Amino acid sequence: MLHCKKDGPGTKKAAPITSWIGAARHRGEMYQVHPTARGAPLAE
Repeated sequence: MLHCKKDGPGTKKAAPITSWIGAARHRGEMYQVHPTARGAPLAE
């Protein structure tokens, strides 16, 4: 995040938002795809 300060206002404002959405989306996909996260039996 420190390198974002060197960029212009547009990049500084867009980078964190994109990263946050990407991280949230990645976590959501992980929880949905992961069997144990869905409550499925480990022996599946």
